Amino acid sequence: MNPESRTLAASRRASILEALRRDGVVRISDLSERMGVTAVTLRRDIAQLAGEGLLHRVHGGATLRAAESPSPGARPFDAVPESTRRGAVGMLVPSLDYYWPEVVRGAEDEASARGLRILLRGSSYESADDRPQLERLLDNEDVCGLIAAPSLTAPSAAATIEWLSTIGTPVVLVERVATAGPHRAVVESVVSDHTLGAAMAVHHLASLGHRKVGVVTSENSPTSPHVRRGWREGCEAAGLDLAS
Repeated sequence: MNPESRTLAASRRASILEALRRDGVVRISDLSERMGVTAVTLRRDIAQLAGEGLLHRVHGGATLRAAESPSPGARPFDAVPESTRRGAVGMLVPSLDYYWPEVVRGAEDEASARGLRILLRGSSYESADDRPQLERLLDNEDVCGLIAAPSLTAPSAAATIEWLSTIGTPVVLVERVATAGPHRAVVESVVSDHTLGAAMAVHHLASLGHRKVGVVTSENSPTSPHVRRGWREGCEAAGLDLAS
């Protein structure tokens, strides 16, 4: 790498770290638009900074290392005037990519309209334990509620859900369904109707004359069972063969 390229790379990485210290989390899509740099280049920069122990890499972006916090003046993804703020909502998502930026943006818009701000943390679909990230959010005295999409396949998932049901802070799961307590009470949640969506997709294809409709899903995705159920129901309703 020539001296000029090294200087540009150092400047980019400094900008990434500055944004991270200010906001607590950065999204590659936002950085790419703001800095005029390709996502591929930014992923390399983030990978290098993660290798140096300067940040924690997550899908679609990066967060602070566990021992760090945003600067006291940070206003993560928020433009609510100080005088009108009434607190914050902690939000944990498994990715800063896919459809999650839109989910986060919706939460930010609604929070802003109500004088709240969103404190965002990114995790991973392969997370072994989401509780430390959730505890970090609760450590902020402004947090009056949690929106969380924890991994339900992690070894610690059941314990994390049970803990969330006892913390005394309102919690809403997003794109997750779970139960807690001795009577298996349903934890409050908001989810997309993946079953209906898959059934509608089958109906659309059948209306175009297709008589064989397959389905491909991820083995580890928590939404896969719902998609497969919708596919089966759609095929049965349309009189299609379910054979693989």
